[in-house]
Amino acid sequence: MTSIDDKQARNILWMIMLAALALRLPGLSYSFYGDEWFSVIRDSQALITDTEDRFRPLFFSLLYLWRQIGFSGELGLRLLPLLFGLLQIPLAYGIGSQLRNRDYGLLFASLLAVSPILIEFSQELRMYSMVACLALLQVWLLLYLQRVSSWSGWLSFVLVAVAGVYTHIFYWLFLMGLSLSLLRARPAIALWKSFAAMAIVVLLYLPNVINLFEFTERRGADYAVHLPSALPKLFAAFTVGFNYFLLPELGAVRAVGWEIVRRNALIALPLLIVGGLLYWGFLQAHKRVNRSACLWFGHELFTIPVLIAVSASFVTGKYFLQPKYLIFAVPFLLLIFIESARALRSLPVRWIIAGTGTLVFLIAFVHYTQPDKFGRKENWREAVRFLTEHSTGGEAILSLRSLPQVDYYAPELERRLLIVEPPRNPAVLDPREHERLRTILHHHSVIYYIYWDTGQNVYDPRNHLITAFDRISGEHGVYSLNPRLQIYIWKPPPSAESN
Repeated sequence: MTSIDDKQARNILWMIMLAALALRLPGLSYSFYGDEWFSVIRDSQALITDTEDRFRPLFFSLLYLWRQIGFSGELGLRLLPLLFGLLQIPLAYGIGSQLRNRDYGLLFASLLAVSPILIEFSQELRMYSMVACLALLQVWLLLYLQRVSSWSGWLSFVLVAVAGVYTHIFYWLFLMGLSLSLLRARPAIALWKSFAAMAIVVLLYLPNVINLFEFTERRGADYAVHLPSALPKLFAAFTVGFNYFLLPELGAVRAVGWEIVRRNALIALPLLIVGGLLYWGFLQAHKRVNRSACLWFGHELFTIPVLIAVSASFVTGKYFLQPKYLIFAVPFLLLIFIESARALRSLPVRWIIAGTGTLVFLIAFVHYTQPDKFGRKENWREAVRFLTEHSTGGEAILSLRSLPQVDYYAPELERRLLIVEPPRNPAVLDPREHERLRTILHHHSVIYYIYWDTGQNVYDPRNHLITAFDRISGEHGVYSLNPRLQIYIWKPPPSAESN
């Protein structure tokens, strides 16, 4: 029996929705960053994208239509993932209400509203907010089918699953876990209906398999994995988010060590307190003979997909544990958190979890609003503004590769980019390499080098170009826009200027 009626629950849910909107609006018009460029420049130029992302075309098709009806720019385009982010909240309420009661539904919806990683992806112009929304809708439909086994319900269930796998290939991991939920739902859901539904999803995906194979053949080896830190990164991202940490230079495999924990002690310590208490509650919850359906869903839709991803990473050496690829599992980790807290009978302990968890969220959100210091949100708009304001015609703007980010914000600067190759050994420069760098210094009054760690990790992971310029021209200056995006500045030595 619930303590609130349906009208009260609806009013509270609206307040949660408004709070979620308030948390997601700041920064919505921030500069495009990261992989958003693929969405803006490459993947949303046609109704069905013909780019390498055609193996997961659905979000980009929706984005294309979104652009056709007049939405543009950072704010306008990001309203689409924001919409999916907000829709997650009433779906969470519906799931929690069906699993237990309205109070539980409101608690589940509240945790989704303040989940840092879900806030973040509600603002990112990629498919991940949509993936999490589809996963929640899929579970809501499963619970509905347990009560009303209608053909329209099954058709909706299949269509959502097809939409999921056409939005991101990792949704198949979610469906693997969901298959266990369907088995557990017997006899309310007939086994033959579950099997038929999944078989239809597989058949409807077969036309896309060739696109998937082409992608994996071309890009499958691009991502390496550092397994010892993969799971800690996953849990940190799921609980605190991506853009909340002071990060050192991580290198190509982005290995995480104690140095990152030390730098981020302010948020790591309260997180460890909450984590320790929830782990104790987790153990208590599993001592019960009759475990709740909520806990089962948590394991089927979070634990099972993560274990499959761990196994795949271990066997192939590729990165199946990228947190954003497993974004569908975030809501169901929250179910495990709720059940772990409920297993702790002590009210003061529960208040400690709630209070410390709130502190973690507040610190994380403050960090999220300071992308110049924390995380991965590169401010390309500001980088272009800086370069434009300091452009006199006598400077050189260097990059390791062409940059669509610069082309988007200032096409005139992109045309002036000088693409350079790093030397093989900056300590012992080949005469031709030495002459090439000396010529760049000789012909320009100032050297600006755009350091973007994504390209740096691929083309110059040991920073040979920076080292070589330092040896020839002296120490550099740095204009830092974000830990992942900086502009290195060299002024030629007097001897070079006078020649």
